Amino acid sequence: MDILVAEDNPTARMLLRAYLGKWQHRAVECSDGDQAWDRLQGPEAPALAILDWQMPGMDGLEICQRVRAQDGSMLPYIIFVTAKDRPDDISTGLRAGADDYITKPFEENELFARLQVGLRVVGLWNRLLDAERNRVLIQTAGAAAHEINNPLAILVGKIQLLQTRNTDTKVTEQLATVLDNAKRIGNIVQKMEAARVYVTKPYVKGTDVDFDQSTDLQ
Repeated sequence: MDILVAEDNPTARMLLRAYLGKWQHRAVECSDGDQAWDRLQGPEAPALAILDWQMPGMDGLEICQRVRAQDGSMLPYIIFVTAKDRPDDISTGLRAGADDYITKPFEENELFARLQVGLRVVGLWNRLLDAERNRVLIQTAGAAAHEINNPLAILVGKIQLLQTRNTDTKVTEQLATVLDNAKRIGNIVQKMEAARVYVTKPYVKGTDVDFDQSTDLQ
């Protein structure tokens, strides 16, 4: 997992990088607060951040406040690692939106334990997002299917009526092709109505919903 490490001290940054690598994580390193803030703005921003409080540019406290002021999102999970160890400092950091707080110098076991808590929270949050995405998919697919069904039924009926009245062979073949495609649309609509889980598949420009796997209609 990518974890943001914002620390201006090269030695402390190297130590954090070594620990994270030992635990099978990758440190996304920043040497000042401005870099850290930029890293947290992109769509691929790490879901967990280790921030020093005192850094050049934007300090860790301001970064934390800005992150929480954006949209109220729970992510990223923020751990302060700082030499500020007074109770008032800890209280200030947590009120600013930090999720955890470690004072320097810290022990490897303490960092590992607090990191594990953060990873569990991130995992729970991601599962909640998946559940919400699944709920939205089901509702959207069901509503879209309902809107498509009525005009589709009329279309199929009109095509079948034309088939009974037509005597031209070429037109008959064309109508059969149109009807076949209308029925294929009907099968897709059925799958949309029966969607129960959110499953994607590779697509030309990324991913697409795989309705064959999202429903029990095979």
